[in-house]
Amino acid sequence: MASLTERLLNHNIHMDNAIPLARKISHTLIKNNEPDHKTIHNQKPYDAPYALFFLTIASLAIQDLVNKRYLTLRKPALTRFLEKGLRDPQYNEALSGGEEALKRELLARIHRHLPTPAREERNLKTEDLTDWLTAWKTRPHAEKYKQFYHSIQNPEDQAHLKKHALGELRPHRLHPGVKRVYFALLAFHEEWDIGLTHLLADDSDPLACTPEQLTFIKKSLPSPAAVAFLHQWIERLIEKRTGSHYKEAVRYVAILQDLYEKSGRAGRFDEWLVILRTRYSGYTAFRKELDRFEQER
Repeated sequence: MASLTERLLNHNIHMDNAIPLARKISHTLIKNNEPDHKTIHNQKPYDAPYALFFLTIASLAIQDLVNKRYLTLRKPALTRFLEKGLRDPQYNEALSGGEEALKRELLARIHRHLPTPAREERNLKTEDLTDWLTAWKTRPHAEKYKQFYHSIQNPEDQAHLKKHALGELRPHRLHPGVKRVYFALLAFHEEWDIGLTHLLADDSDPLACTPEQLTFIKKSLPSPAAVAFLHQWIERLIEKRTGSHYKEAVRYVAILQDLYEKSGRAGRFDEWLVILRTRYSGYTAFRKELDRFEQER
């Protein structure tokens, strides 16, 4: 099996960089000062997991304190340093299976020197959440958000994260990349009314929807707002007057029929279908698609 140093190297953590930083941390502790975690943030390799980098530095700093016979004297400050690092939002980001194994190994090395080891905690301070959001919003990613959200135990912190993440994305939701993340988060939080309202207000061509928007619509169907949305969505498709839009419109007609039947209002659907046929009686190609649908009912 490869050594710990070799496995850390595979994750872009080089001892040539880690050892001087660890010694700087231990020197700060020896002087009876509190190390600044920004030092670690500023020197972490871009593509190295923060948890692995932090624990590597902490483990090396502890070993340096042991060698210099300062560990016992500086244990309270060292424990505070570790606990603050374990509460860092980036520390709680999801890791792969191999990274988790390395993390456990590093924690075990640290705990050998600390009879009362610092605990990994998930209840975050408001400033910790703000720091995570500040970093996340520069490159929003839906899965990273979900993983971080699930890592938080406090419902108030989760509500804070949700409010501010959606608030950051909402003004920029017309940007293609932001749109995808925004609708993924709306679906994750089951904010059906908000998402359906945005779809009608922002997207003039339903066929241009992103996969996340289509998934959002599908997941929103059990919500009370879905029926009213589909009525408008179907008409928007029809009015584009192309064969592909007509086919998509009829696909949603079938979905709408199913919703009406499940709610015991099949008669209401039949009445609406008559109105729809009358309203678009001059749309010959659409009428043919609708005839085909009715024949197959």
